[in-house]
Amino acid sequence: MLLGMISESGEALDPETLKRLEQVFERCRRKLEGVYGGGDGSQLTSRLQLAAKRIMDLAQEGVMDPDLLEKQALAGLLPAYPH
Repeated sequence: MLLGMISESGEALDPETLKRLEQVFERCRRKLEGVYGGGDGSQLTSRLQLAAKRIMDLAQEGVMDPDLLEKQALAGLLPAYPH
């Protein structure tokens, strides 16, 4: 989902940064699937999209700590990650 994303300045993310962000997204995806994986998938899809956007927005702001990215991406989406 994050693959090929472009920064707001129009520049492609470097491969190392993109790999790091993809790893964070995959951790988030697994956690969200564990809670929202049933049903028609619409809840899961919307939460995955929001998590991906949050990760990209934070990366644009210079946040690169994987744990902080995950925590902020999942804030309010899972009980273990309150706002």
